[in-house]
Amino acid sequence: MTAVQVSQGSWTQHAYPVGEERKATSLNGQAEVKRNKLKAEGLEKDSKHRAYILRIRMRNFLPYDDTTIRPGPRLNLVVGPNGSGKSTIVSAICLGLAGSLKIMDRGKSASDFIKNGKNSGSIEIELSQPHGKKVTILRKMKKNEKKSEWFMNGEPTQEKQVAEFVKEQNIKLDNLCHFLPQEKVVEFAKLADRPQEMLIKVEEAVGPPHMRDDHEELIKMSEAASLNARSFESKQNQLKELEAKRETLRVAIERYKQVQDLKQLLEIVEKKICYIQLEAVRVEYTKRKNAVKALKDELEVKKRQYEEKRSELSLLKQNMKKARQNSSEHDKKLRNRQLEIESLLTTIIDLERDSKNLERSIRGKEKEKEMQEEKIRRLEKELNELKDKRLLKREKPANLDEELKENQEKYSKAMRTLKGTEAAGETLKAEREKCRSEVQQKEAELKNHLSVFERKTRSLKNSRPDIYRAYEWIRENQDRFSEKVYGPVFLDINVKQKEHADYTEAVLGRDMDSFVVQNRQDREILTTEMNKPNSPLKPITLYTMPPGARTSNFERKTQTLDSKVLQAYHITGSLLDVVDAEQPMLQWLCSEKMFHRILLGDSVTWQKRNELAEGREFRHEDPRTKKFRHLVAGDGLYTPNGSFRVNFSIHGSRNMLFTSSDVRPSNRLIVGDDSENERKNQEIQRCREKLQELNQQVDENQQLEDQARAALNAAGNELKKIKDLVVQFDSKALDNQIKEKEKVMKMEANKKPLQGKDELVARLKKVLQRRKDSCKEVADAVRTCAELHMQQVASVLEAEPLEKKYKQVEQEEGSIKSQYNTLKENYDQEHDEMQKIKQRMDTLRRDMPEISEEDQEAFRNLEEGEEELERKRDKLKEDISKLGIQADRQAEFDMVKSQIEELSGELSNFASAVEEEKKKLERKKKLWLDGGDRGNPNRQVGLREIVEKINECFSDSFQRMGNVGEVKLLEKKNKWNEDDFANYAITIMVKFREEQELLPLDGRVQSGGETSLSTMLFLLSLQQITRCPFRVVDEINQGMDIHYEKAVFEKIVEWSCREDTSQCFLITPKLQGNLLANVRDHISVLCVFKGRDLYTDQEGWVL
Repeated sequence: MTAVQVSQGSWTQHAYPVGEERKATSLNGQAEVKRNKLKAEGLEKDSKHRAYILRIRMRNFLPYDDTTIRPGPRLNLVVGPNGSGKSTIVSAICLGLAGSLKIMDRGKSASDFIKNGKNSGSIEIELSQPHGKKVTILRKMKKNEKKSEWFMNGEPTQEKQVAEFVKEQNIKLDNLCHFLPQEKVVEFAKLADRPQEMLIKVEEAVGPPHMRDDHEELIKMSEAASLNARSFESKQNQLKELEAKRETLRVAIERYKQVQDLKQLLEIVEKKICYIQLEAVRVEYTKRKNAVKALKDELEVKKRQYEEKRSELSLLKQNMKKARQNSSEHDKKLRNRQLEIESLLTTIIDLERDSKNLERSIRGKEKEKEMQEEKIRRLEKELNELKDKRLLKREKPANLDEELKENQEKYSKAMRTLKGTEAAGETLKAEREKCRSEVQQKEAELKNHLSVFERKTRSLKNSRPDIYRAYEWIRENQDRFSEKVYGPVFLDINVKQKEHADYTEAVLGRDMDSFVVQNRQDREILTTEMNKPNSPLKPITLYTMPPGARTSNFERKTQTLDSKVLQAYHITGSLLDVVDAEQPMLQWLCSEKMFHRILLGDSVTWQKRNELAEGREFRHEDPRTKKFRHLVAGDGLYTPNGSFRVNFSIHGSRNMLFTSSDVRPSNRLIVGDDSENERKNQEIQRCREKLQELNQQVDENQQLEDQARAALNAAGNELKKIKDLVVQFDSKALDNQIKEKEKVMKMEANKKPLQGKDELVARLKKVLQRRKDSCKEVADAVRTCAELHMQQVASVLEAEPLEKKYKQVEQEEGSIKSQYNTLKENYDQEHDEMQKIKQRMDTLRRDMPEISEEDQEAFRNLEEGEEELERKRDKLKEDISKLGIQADRQAEFDMVKSQIEELSGELSNFASAVEEEKKKLERKKKLWLDGGDRGNPNRQVGLREIVEKINECFSDSFQRMGNVGEVKLLEKKNKWNEDDFANYAITIMVKFREEQELLPLDGRVQSGGETSLSTMLFLLSLQQITRCPFRVVDEINQGMDIHYEKAVFEKIVEWSCREDTSQCFLITPKLQGNLLANVRDHISVLCVFKGRDLYTDQEGWVL
């Protein structure tokens, strides 16, 4: 046994034998494990002497792209879940062998079976004929075309020739015993309720070729014989009637005068009735006319009320619009104030920093004064010490001069470092002031500039408030997602030119308002919120970023094309080049909308579009799929004059499809971008960063300055110590040092370290005052924001009653409109009724017979009402009908007499002809029912013998299951006890329980499983006594329990072991466990699944 997996996602078939060998093969015939194994075991010997299906290939046929099925020569079980495409295989067999669509009750034409999105499809069936011959039938279908192309063994042919070939192979697709699709399974099961049709199907399925014709001939002969017998009897009755009529005519002639009197009275009565009816209709017409006039007046009143409500709605709408505008203006002022507050807070922070720097400088001046006083005290002390040392005199050390020189160099170096640090500090402070002024200026410029994003956001809020609510919810709950959620799409993309906006909106279409998430976790969060009642996310369309989109390198098509081609056809780039968005959004546009492959051109490109489409150098064949595509315009090419695209049919590059269309102007995307605002924001941010960096550098420079000053002081102290030592050993130098100390002390006393302190204090006061003023401005701005917020709330509150009033008036308007429509319907109905009555009145006037004065006089004698007159008229007609005498009754009497004489002669000759027809019918009946002489090897098989064989197989099958079943031939008689061949029937008798009697198979008596079991066993019984290339049964096991299904399957396996068994296709959605435990290798299992990602590891399969 071989199992076959047909997968509609990957479009591959896996075949392997159950047990040890599990080797995968492809649907396209790359390996044929099943057929090799069958050949090895000799199970194909009988297949060389009969026809059967070798291969079925479906391309673009319903769910299949390109799938090949290689069924076995015996039993083929097609297994798969509902909707996976099992019955599509049945449809392919029927359509591929020129079967009628009525057989399946699916589709109006063959093109309806082409896969969605495809322009053509095909079915290819390879048949094995006796003695090993093979015939391949190919049917090609095209979308929106009723006719198909047919090929036999690669040669073109006609459907009629294919149908004749199929008929020669004894393939009967219209016979439910041979071909039972899913749509006809129930119909075949219902044949048990129509035993006459069951007999016809059995004759067509298992009888000799002429048996059905013999049956039809018997029906015609019996009908003719019955007709002759009835005709003979009729003629006898006719003779009796003529004789009776002759007697009647004698009496009728005498009553002629009486009839004439009755007719005259009838004419007067009918005229009086017409006169009464006309008067009644005229009164009804007047009544209806008055009612129509009253309804018309009421309609005018309702119309005026409706127009008043419409005017009131228009006024309310204007007021609501004004209130919304006020709210929008307040909102804008509020945002401007908030920006102003942010700027003021930044200024306050800067002023706070400046005040601290000034305070630090003032403290430095004070510290410098303290250091001066300390230095003077130290100099006085040192001067006193020098004067004391002048009295002493010691020997000078050898290295003292070198130490003096080295310390002088250190002191000079420390002095240069301090001066450089002080100069750098002044430069940094000047640069900081300049940077602060620049930030304030740019912030003021940015405050009054409205961004493109804000304009698009306002447009979204006004045009699609539902999408705007979803956008606001996502923005407020962005922290709930692991990655940024983008959308609506048109908010996250920018284009700088109008024509590029037209192209972008044409490609995106309805997805302009879609949202994009970057992972499945975020999608689940959004989906959960969308499913909540009253969720603001209800109306959105959600996309998930494809798994490989973020790692894919979306190469622009312009990078793969020759630069000469781009220049020749004026191709300027791809759509991706003119769209600005964040990287994840650009990746989504490429993966979903192919922005990197859609090219852009100009008017020259449009003029050369035909040349570009027909250029053979741009036609590329995919070596894997063998499909053609256009290298330039295959994904679309947009120009200011329109867009066009070139596609190719699956049959080759000759079938080219060129489509072009106009590009509609965009009405959602706003041309421009926020690059200027972003640039200014970036500049402000850079300036702020630079300002922060300068503040940091000033602080660091101050630290360096302090360190340099400390180093200078240390070097000075060290130098002073060395100089003091030198002085100790040189009296002249000591005197010079004393003079220098006195000079230094005098210079130090003349210094004014507090000079400039007052200016710094004044600057500090100004900075503090500016900070105070800025804080006051912030407080004022906050109060203004509060007032603007209150005004905005007031605008909203003002709009709420307007909206409530608008809804109320709108409901009143709807109510008035509904009343108006009801009145209009009543008016139209009354008007139509009035017109009908008028037409009836006109008709009565037109048909009214002329009334003479004599008639008027006669009317006075008829005082009855209309009903009494009608009863009287009916009574007169009845009396006249009873009399029924014409003016020429005597001539009729003579004619009847001659007919009686002629009919008597015919009856004597007709009796012998009827008897001869009865004998001929009996001979034909015996041959049809009992067949020819049993001693003749070429004799005709009779119907009774066929039914006996069917009954033998059917009864044996039921007996093995512990039930009782019979198949009987019902030979019907008509009411004249003659053979009623048209109502001859086959009935199936079943008994499933001991306490029951043997009953006819009936879907209303037996269960669905019992009916399916009986039907399947009956079909298998037919199979044992007939020969045909193949049979198809679609889901006959529906409704069976496990016991019956297993029993039927084992019976099918048993009969499929025989050498003379036909190929069989059994369609079923499931197989019960352990059903395949004891089967042989002549059974094939076709497993059909549907999906893109399927489990392909067959090692775990156990059938």
